Amino acid sequence: MKKVTLLVTLLLMVAVSSFADKRVFVVSGNPGVLKQAGKTCIAEFDYSKTMIEGQEVMAYLQKRGQDNVKTWPEDNIRTEGEFYSKFNKENSKGTRLLPIGTTTADYKILFHVSEIDLGNTAVSVVLGGGGCSVSGMIEIIDMQTNTTVCKIVVDHLKGISQYSEVTRRGATYHRLADRVCDLIKNGK
Repeated sequence: MKKVTLLVTLLLMVAVSSFADKRVFVVSGNPGVLKQAGKTCIAEFDYSKTMIEGQEVMAYLQKRGQDNVKTWPEDNIRTEGEFYSKFNKENSKGTRLLPIGTTTADYKILFHVSEIDLGNTAVSVVLGGGGCSVSGMIEIIDMQTNTTVCKIVVDHLKGISQYSEVTRRGATYHRLADRVCDLIKNGK
């Protein structure tokens, strides 16, 4: 019985992990352009059309109070920083992601965030399943020609459970960088 339980558990883990990898996929072009050593890139997160839990960003933040509106820019820097650190760690031999605020580089990773679900603190604490999820489209843009060389879909990618919304979103961006780097390494 123990062997059967172990086998079922292993099969479920493989099924879940393979399903998770389908959350970030290339729809056109080749992300392998970011394998190039000596090249640089910048990242930009576009929240102009983002919906958070069914509401436009500012409406959602205002509903939650002025402190949320005030800290939104700082929260973005903190959460996006998770993407930067993981990207540079995983793609250490390829194109380097330059610090937040840099405006010139060989490439730009532009993430049009269409949807954020910030998860649930109670579920995160009690059950461990309340992680944040994000959806949108990533464009890798050649800054010299201003052309998109790759498009990547992000479909409800979920991070790990954490206590705060900012930490949950950071964990999701960390996982996103990991998935994008997997696509770069595979050249697809």
